Amino acid sequence: MGISLNLYNKKGILRGDTLKNLIVKEFKLFKIMVLFSMILGLIFAYLGVTQTEAYIVSQIIYTYIIIFLVYLGLMFMSYKESRVKSDIIFNSLPVKRSDIVKSKYISFLLYLLLVVGVVYIGSNVFSIINGTLGKAIRIIDVLLVAGLCLLFISIYLPFEFYNIGKLQVFNTIFYFLIILLPNIIKKYGNKIVSSSIFKMIIKLDFNSVAIILLGFSIVFFIISLYVSIAIYERKEF
Repeated sequence: MGISLNLYNKKGILRGDTLKNLIVKEFKLFKIMVLFSMILGLIFAYLGVTQTEAYIVSQIIYTYIIIFLVYLGLMFMSYKESRVKSDIIFNSLPVKRSDIVKSKYISFLLYLLLVVGVVYIGSNVFSIINGTLGKAIRIIDVLLVAGLCLLFISIYLPFEFYNIGKLQVFNTIFYFLIILLPNIIKKYGNKIVSSSIFKMIIKLDFNSVAIILLGFSIVFFIISLYVSIAIYERKEF
């Protein structure tokens, strides 16, 4: 089947750390994406540091690559699990469906922390080497983009557990939109920056917005987890 789980001990008894093994399984399927994300995250961290334009340009680069990699990770995992039919395999084993859902949520939370960590550490290291400390991504920017990504994950995963086939249609559409986004920003960037809405957003207290958004996203993430568990426990295979 292309997938294996170490869920049993030598006596054939189900291990007590099944959830941990499920998380390890997720990352085994995910290892190529993890490596790719680390490399691309470092490349864009360097690009952000070397920008000579306004400081906001660097922050747009950091925000874009983090959101892009998180979305790409979600799409990649959906494709891999659909291809190896992991749902059918797991549901043929004495594994709690709630543990299957929890493992995916924890895995993506760890993946988000990895992506954010790579961009944050990379940009700060490159800024020291490059002598442009102001170009590195700030902690408050990290909190803001992490909150946005948590919201996206919280919306995405329940739909995946509901119907992965329909989700793949959304993946295709959203993928092209996110790929075209840099060209849209490049073409209409000046108009966006000079717009009254953008100026109003710039005047906001980003520290408060980032903290409030992150707090809301964490609560929404927990609610999403229980919604996904309820969906998956009622699903028929």
